[in-house]
Amino acid sequence: ALALLERFPSPGLRSKVYVVVSAYEQYWAPLRESIPRYRQAITLGIEAGDFTYASYAQFYILVTRFAAGDHLNELDEEAEACDALLKKTNNRFVAAYLRCLRQVLRNLRFGTRGLVDLSDDDFDEDAFFAELKRARAAPIIFRYCCFKQQLLFLAERHGDALAATETAESYARSAMGSLDLNDLHFYKCLILLALAGEGDEELRRGRPWRASQRRVNILADACPENFRHKALLIAAEEARVDGDELAAFTLFDRAVELARAHGFRHHVALGNKLAGRFHDARGRAATARAYLSQAHRAYVLWGAASKAAELAASYTHVAGFEVDDRAAAGEGRRRGMVQLPAASSSHTSMRLDEIINTTTLVSDVTTTSSTASSAGASGAALDFEAVLKASRALSGEIELASLLRRLMEQLVESAGAERGYLLLPRGGELFIEASCDVGASADARDIDVRSSPVARSEQLSRAIVNYVARTNENVVLSDASSTGHFAADPYIAESQPRSILCTPLVHQGKQIGLLYLENNLTAGAFTVDRLRVLYILSAQAAISIENARLYASMAKSERKFRSLFEDSNDAIFVTNRAGELLEVNRATLELFGYTADEVARLPGERLFVDADDGRDFRRELEPFGALRDFEVRLRKKDGAPIDCLLTAATMRLEGDAVVYQGIIRDITERKRAARLLADYNRTLERTVQERTQEVTAKNAELSATLEQLERTQDQLILNEKMASLGTLSAGIAHELKNPLNFINNFAELSRRSLGELREELDDAREGVDEGFQEVLEELIADLDENVQTIKNHGARADSIIQSMLYHARTKGGPAHSTDINALLASELNLAYHGMRVKNEGFDVAIETDYDPELPALQVVPQDLSRVFLNIMNNGIYAAWEKKRQRPGADFTPRLRVRTRGLHERVEVRIFDNGTGIPDSIRDKIFTPFFTSKPPGEGTGLGLSMSHDIIVQKYGGDIAVDSVPGRYSEFIITLPRSAPASD
Repeated sequence: ALALLERFPSPGLRSKVYVVVSAYEQYWAPLRESIPRYRQAITLGIEAGDFTYASYAQFYILVTRFAAGDHLNELDEEAEACDALLKKTNNRFVAAYLRCLRQVLRNLRFGTRGLVDLSDDDFDEDAFFAELKRARAAPIIFRYCCFKQQLLFLAERHGDALAATETAESYARSAMGSLDLNDLHFYKCLILLALAGEGDEELRRGRPWRASQRRVNILADACPENFRHKALLIAAEEARVDGDELAAFTLFDRAVELARAHGFRHHVALGNKLAGRFHDARGRAATARAYLSQAHRAYVLWGAASKAAELAASYTHVAGFEVDDRAAAGEGRRRGMVQLPAASSSHTSMRLDEIINTTTLVSDVTTTSSTASSAGASGAALDFEAVLKASRALSGEIELASLLRRLMEQLVESAGAERGYLLLPRGGELFIEASCDVGASADARDIDVRSSPVARSEQLSRAIVNYVARTNENVVLSDASSTGHFAADPYIAESQPRSILCTPLVHQGKQIGLLYLENNLTAGAFTVDRLRVLYILSAQAAISIENARLYASMAKSERKFRSLFEDSNDAIFVTNRAGELLEVNRATLELFGYTADEVARLPGERLFVDADDGRDFRRELEPFGALRDFEVRLRKKDGAPIDCLLTAATMRLEGDAVVYQGIIRDITERKRAARLLADYNRTLERTVQERTQEVTAKNAELSATLEQLERTQDQLILNEKMASLGTLSAGIAHELKNPLNFINNFAELSRRSLGELREELDDAREGVDEGFQEVLEELIADLDENVQTIKNHGARADSIIQSMLYHARTKGGPAHSTDINALLASELNLAYHGMRVKNEGFDVAIETDYDPELPALQVVPQDLSRVFLNIMNNGIYAAWEKKRQRPGADFTPRLRVRTRGLHERVEVRIFDNGTGIPDSIRDKIFTPFFTSKPPGEGTGLGLSMSHDIIVQKYGGDIAVDSVPGRYSEFIITLPRSAPASD
């Protein structure tokens, strides 16, 4: 993400990306490394007008610095800056968190109504929590519960702390990946271990802290700087619970050492407290005293005076408990002490806050004080009223140039300096942004706010400035020109200044500038009292300068967006809940035709053609705080309606006043064009529909013609096939019939001649040799058998030829109305009696089910007679054949004929319970000349002809359903209205 930003710069996105990237750096980088990028995000967000993400960046700074254990005083200053930024945005999330955090800081620093009760005169904790629940602010409820978890644990109310943990876990989905969630698991482990150590055997056996402990260990492996000391502290407590004292002792020390190395002051205090409690429980008072003293000191250095006092009060039984008052006085500000050569007796390198809070000073400062006393400066009491007045005056300035003038005047006067310079960084270089030179009289001050680089200045000691800028330490010289580390500096050697003071200005732990003061008249001019005043004013100066910079940045941003507001081609408006227009831009005036004065007096409802639209607009906007592309009709000054899209959002001002800000886009022309386009589309659709209907009709006509042609073609093919077959049959009849007749006739004559020969032989038997007589009888018998065979095969050949001639007939007469039921009954009777004639003992049960409502069909009766007769003959044959194959079995051959009238068709079903049709030949039964009957029993033409007649000639269908060995059923369907083709 960062690389893409560098490759494709996007000012509007940079603040957002910086916030998101920094929020998750905790997993691989030390916590405090994300702070500079957050501060960049604030600046970039303000410059881009993205105050929401600027406030998020400030929120994450607070979360990060609290988790990192930064000094609570600095956190409170950070919270003040966040509060100022929130006035520019409607970020209720950050505002609620800030309110909660500041109350926690107050509890830790000064105490509230109780050790864990956040309420005081200005804050009602129960009401605050109820408000969070009512607003369903899950992320803030989660963080509030995390704060309560930590406070309850520090107060050693472990049962209540576990309840707070469970409540926080129910809201944890709102804070996935956050610092607070990781701390929740850390403290959960410590709470469960504390309860287990207090005798809860179920916890000791079940070890429910292990899941959270694994999470912390994984994080410790990923980023030891942030999490290793936590993992060690959990391991130390687990060793304590398990009775492994040596491991606990070692792990406590390692945890505290790592926490101190990485700046986690609060965890240094916590680790020492747990270690002290561990040793106290085992009667090692001296060791416990040492650890508890370190815990107390760490709380003081953290700025948690209330916790330090609570610790001291809780362990009064530890004799000789040492409270570090010096650390408490210094409040833990990390402002380093300069160590210069001992020969420099006139040089002071102490911290300003140490000078303020220490009564015994090193020799050179004592000398300075006595010298100043002779000049009448050291004995004066600190005028706190004057200091407060000066501090308020500085805090009231928000314009940078005015602030710098007032600041230099106050600082030079309060410090007793002749000259002073305020140095501020810009682009990696220090610049003199303001200077003050006191003349001969007190009123003759020359204040210059023109900027010039320090690198080219001859007005001050660049060596001292560079030293302080690099080390962030103070330099106070009582007599710079005579002795000291900087005596050889070219500026000091040439200008011979006496007293010099240079101190860094620090805001929220960050150096924002330097203050350089000189007094060339008096050695030791910067007395302790003046240094006290200077320290107070410099702290206020740092805050005021940062606020002035922020104000200047915001003013620049406001000018930028004011220009965008006024120059926008879109109509922009701001209105209150009552519908009154508070502000509009030039495009709005031009759109509606009003002047600015007229708009100021115009009710917003006047713009809506329909007043209900205005109420609907507010009703949809209020619940979600934003509304996009709300379509509405508005009215211009001349009464002309215009179609518009409203896009708006709510914004909360100071005092919780809510306004609506948004954009109006005139879409009248767009809607007119849309209507024209819709008309064109409808016309086009209608034209296309008409053309489509015409084409569809033509297609239907062509399709019908094509179908008719296909039917005609099929009929021609069928007729041609039948004609060819008829021709073939006629040829066969012509070529074979006469020879076959001769064969049959002469076979019959031969049979008769053999009879006559047998009679003659009988008459002449007496005169013929008996052996010869036997030979003749055998020959006559063979001839008789041969003649009979010739006759039988001749008859079979004649039958085949007759069948071919029968099936080859194509003309059956004209089509006329035919009663299908009567036709079936006639053919059924013919088939039944025909089979009885051929087979002795033949008997088949006949069942019929004729639909009496069956309509007559326009067909050629002879065609359907051939079809019905053929299928009936096949069915009777199959049923009787099954009977013959099962002699003695209880089986009755059965043939059933049924008709039924369908919607547009007539159905005929012919069922037999015979041998059925094997699956292997079912797809071949309609193939010409294919038969499953034994030789001489069929020609293979019946079903083929039936299929052609039903399907091709009449447009019907013929299907077969059969189970081999059980039954066969032929289903014939014919259209009611399809006439037969000749």
